[in-house]
Amino acid sequence: MHRPARRAPATILARTTALASVLALPPVLAATPVHAAAPGPRDLATPRRLTLTQALALARAEDAPLAAADERLADATTEAARTYPFNPFVQFQVLPYTSAGAHLVADYILVMQTLELGRQHRWRRAAGRASADQLRAARDQAQLAEAVAVARLFFAALYQRGLHELARRRLALADEPPPPAVPPAADQRVLDLLARQALRNDLELAALARADAESLLALRLRLPVGAPLDLVGDLGTWPWPRLPPAPLLDLPHPDLAALDAASAAARASWNLARAARIPSLAIGPYYQRSAAGDTSVGFRGQVELPVLNAGRRLERLRAADLARRELAAARAREDQARRAALARTRYARLLTLALGFRADLDAAIAGATDSLALRDAHLRAERVQLDLMFQVAQAAVDLGESTDLQTDALGLQP
Repeated sequence: MHRPARRAPATILARTTALASVLALPPVLAATPVHAAAPGPRDLATPRRLTLTQALALARAEDAPLAAADERLADATTEAARTYPFNPFVQFQVLPYTSAGAHLVADYILVMQTLELGRQHRWRRAAGRASADQLRAARDQAQLAEAVAVARLFFAALYQRGLHELARRRLALADEPPPPAVPPAADQRVLDLLARQALRNDLELAALARADAESLLALRLRLPVGAPLDLVGDLGTWPWPRLPPAPLLDLPHPDLAALDAASAAARASWNLARAARIPSLAIGPYYQRSAAGDTSVGFRGQVELPVLNAGRRLERLRAADLARRELAAARAREDQARRAALARTRYARLLTLALGFRADLDAAIAGATDSLALRDAHLRAERVQLDLMFQVAQAAVDLGESTDLQTDALGLQP
């Protein structure tokens, strides 16, 4: 069983930027933090240029204080478990009394320390390390979920922007006058008017959907809601890699790391329950002076006798919990491998379909006449191409979510 190691800052950054690799971002930009500045009076009127790399970096910057607090909590958990319970107790007694007219005093003093036997402290330290690893794994899960959410919102905004642009172009095409050699009939003019009105409605709806998508992205990144965004990139020309990159990070997926840490904590609790079956020993020096003036020095010990409660039931309980957690971790590891394989296959198939459709479209319009009907058909085909590329983007995000990829596996810039 493998236990997640303590994350170094560079390793945490590599994990949080792994999604940037599969989304075809340059590794240098993917590792560059970007801090959001306070909006000025003109920021709401000036479109903010925003790349996917900057959006992911903004999300990391917003999460940095909470991540630092979680790391401090994990360190404190480890340090608290590492501290040995060295708390000796002192017991003393003074008994003055009178005997035959003489004032005599009897007293004693006892200092004792409880010693944990059976390597209990070792397993207590192991439980503390596992709890700290659980905290770090939960933070990794949150960072990955945030990066996935930001990427989905970014591509959704790009998709809505593309739909808005296509609606504008279709309306502009419909507003063009017909060729003079073919005067339209009265019924045809009514049909054209209704078609243009429908296209105007489509354009307004596309503009609203685009504004909503950009507002959701700004809200996620804690940017001023309503401020225009100049998103960099185009789904139609995004440089997706043909094959998903294969190398993985050294650390396990955050979901698997959390389950491994839970198993490690359960194992430490089981070992601690086994060790606790050996009673702890309290021992220390003892000094006594009797009323007759005699003094004695020695040791006194104290130990519990496990008669009715020998700890076997607690040990069986912890063993059952450990077995359940290890089984859950093994099944989750198998499911994660299947999800990763499915994500790679789906991404590769969708990308092949989208690139094939683009090639067929380019070949079909090459050398064709520039007629209104052909241009309208081309715009409808571009809508299909945009839908395909949006599906590719979602598949790429799924791939980044299910697989930890090396940040430098790709070097393409959108």
